Amino acid sequence: MALTTSQIIDSLNEPQRQAVTHIEGPLLTLAGPGSGKTRVVTHRIAYMLDQGVSPYSILALTFTNKAAREMKARLDRMVDDCPVWMGTFHGYCARFLRRFGEMVGIAPNFTIFDTDDSKNALKKAIEQANVSLTHLNQGDIGRRIGALKNKAISPEIFEGTVRGDHDRIISKVYPIYQKLLRQFNAVDFDDLLMHTANILRSNPDLRSDLDAKHRYILVDEYQDTNLAQYLIVRGLSIDHPNLNVTGDPDQSIYSWRGADISNILSFEKDYPQSSTVRLEHNYRSTPQILSVADSLISCNTRRKAKVLKPTCESGASVRFCTYRSDREEADDIARHIAMEILENGAKAKDFAVLYRTNAQSRLMEQALLRCKLNYQLIGGFRFYHREEIKDILAYLRLVHNPTDDVAFDRVVNVPTRGLGDKSLEKVRDLARQREIPMLVALRATIERGVLSKKAASGADKFLKTYDKMVHLSSGPLVAVIDCMLQETDYIQYLTARKSETPDESIIGNINELRADAAQADSESEDGNTMERFLEQVTLIADADGLEDSDNKVTLMTLHAAKGLEFENVFVIAVEHGILPHIRAMDDPSQLEEERRLLFVGITRAKRWLQLSMAKQRGFSNARVGSASQFAMELPRAELEMIDRTDVDAFNISFMDEIDQRSEEDPWIDEFEPSEKPTKKPSKPMGKKTVLLSCDEWNQDDGGSEFVPDAAPMEEPSPEPSETGNAVLQKLRGKLGLPNLKSGSHFQTITTKEGVEVGLFEQGSIVRHPEYGIGQVASVDGHGARRMARVSFENGELRSFQLSKSPLQLIEP
Repeated sequence: MALTTSQIIDSLNEPQRQAVTHIEGPLLTLAGPGSGKTRVVTHRIAYMLDQGVSPYSILALTFTNKAAREMKARLDRMVDDCPVWMGTFHGYCARFLRRFGEMVGIAPNFTIFDTDDSKNALKKAIEQANVSLTHLNQGDIGRRIGALKNKAISPEIFEGTVRGDHDRIISKVYPIYQKLLRQFNAVDFDDLLMHTANILRSNPDLRSDLDAKHRYILVDEYQDTNLAQYLIVRGLSIDHPNLNVTGDPDQSIYSWRGADISNILSFEKDYPQSSTVRLEHNYRSTPQILSVADSLISCNTRRKAKVLKPTCESGASVRFCTYRSDREEADDIARHIAMEILENGAKAKDFAVLYRTNAQSRLMEQALLRCKLNYQLIGGFRFYHREEIKDILAYLRLVHNPTDDVAFDRVVNVPTRGLGDKSLEKVRDLARQREIPMLVALRATIERGVLSKKAASGADKFLKTYDKMVHLSSGPLVAVIDCMLQETDYIQYLTARKSETPDESIIGNINELRADAAQADSESEDGNTMERFLEQVTLIADADGLEDSDNKVTLMTLHAAKGLEFENVFVIAVEHGILPHIRAMDDPSQLEEERRLLFVGITRAKRWLQLSMAKQRGFSNARVGSASQFAMELPRAELEMIDRTDVDAFNISFMDEIDQRSEEDPWIDEFEPSEKPTKKPSKPMGKKTVLLSCDEWNQDDGGSEFVPDAAPMEEPSPEPSETGNAVLQKLRGKLGLPNLKSGSHFQTITTKEGVEVGLFEQGSIVRHPEYGIGQVASVDGHGARRMARVSFENGELRSFQLSKSPLQLIEP
């Protein structure tokens, strides 16, 4: 039922009301955390509709599907049958390119490549460009190209700006990569923005028509926009600048993926007639949490000044805990959560543990498992990245876009059909000679009789399955998926290959995908179900995987946590070299972004917050930690300082409340409690509250700045500068290991065939052909399934199945 005008605005505070009732002209809404930003955006749309604005003239853009769904759900409760288009930038650009993509050579049935698909295409481009990867690896090249696209710089534009050897490498690879994408009729995530921005810039009549169509534009999280997104928004609001951007410069934390804080800081210069409203009343956090957040962020200079005004009741002091090691930090946090659940009736979903990098989740996962606590890992291995799901989606992509050679390569021999490398190379040769898609070339090789009898039979089976799927593609999407599963005996193939994976797990994942497809079928109105479904699953974000209804502890990076809130929050590793990250220390702008990142983490907490550091961190406790400089910027009056460095944390246990972990626990390690306590402690034992001096805060203990367990998975790794024994010598010094003796050499131990995987032990120095020199942080399993986690000199932490890895042992 539609709300009346008074119902829309009466529940708002005065600044919110000002933002909601402003219709004509540009408006900057500075929305602090927990200030009701989503409420303002949805009420503003409802108010505009109530005032007679056409819903078809309103465009609302945000950054995640989760945020768009939440806004849409709220709006549906206020307005009957509301057709306002509300979605992500990438979603809008995908829709735009379906209509106008042919202006840049993209057919309407284009495929959106996910990260893995883009990497495969880039690998082909690098091979064709025949460039050396001595100074730039594939990841570096991909990031550089992505940065260019975020600025709407095409290969042609970039060609005229080349400076230095790195630029010359990019200038060779970039055009070939784009050529391959056009050949595959595909775009990557960054293309969606770049192509849209460039089409609008190059076609003034189209830009003007769309400006008139989208007379009222609302942009959420404007501080996260990059240059391409800025150009899109700017282009659509020249003739009718009824643009409302909502955001907070203090929460701008994505510069590493192209976000430009200048967009929101310069809004009033870009639109001199604009109005500004500050939303400062915080409805989320306690006064103590807000005081800590305000004190921290006030140290930044690039911001729009505002003060967070608490509306919630006073709560507990913010805790800052110091632990002996990262393991004790994780164990104490897990025990605290367990006690709150057991003694105070808290729910697991009320707790979140936030960290600077994905690699820091490992110890927390182990600690939670030991305490039998369920958790969800946001930003880890996602559902749509599972092998069986990607295989099925690749079949669907090929049905929708027959020129998608990346999808073809993935499924042509899945399940295995006798199409070996030699047979497929013949298909590739023909495709290159005739400049035709691989699918067309496969049919031609059968007709020409160039394949062996076995390969031809396998190719024929594949094409018959494909043709049946195409025949069904105009009907329900579930029927297409079922056809693929039945014709290929896919489930039997996969379970036979993965004997260690329970059949129920694979079948459960596939049934979940079928359920998603069925939902898409039920919502389809125009017959484009497959196109919309593929677009939706490709553009899904990490935060979209958060299950609000699941009663689980949430583990996620600080970057992924933005926009979310939890009753209780732990922010771990608030240490020099981690937060702020070591690479930000010499760059004032990056240091301010690291401060904003901690500000975001602090303001996720509603009722209770703990920040913590560990004196020793990383494999073999190799890194000696000192408190982050940000800790000195926090108000001591609001902090409870807790020193756990003299507590035997391993003797604290609540195992009398929690069932002992089973022998099958995959996280078994060297620690086992010697005996269970005879009496349940009412609170963690040995707690010691002290005030630390400034000197104690910053005491370095002579430790190094090597941070093996804290490489930001979200950001580019530093460029390698040395190879061979020189790097090994440097690494061993950082790890406190003895120097190599004169005459030391690399001994290559093959691990792919007849390997003695037991030679790899914790502390072993290894070399990888792509990642360089590293040290084994941990090993697990036996025989062919023995796994090793390796921390590399560039800071990355990666896992390998030793029997299949190219790792080399380095012996002094």
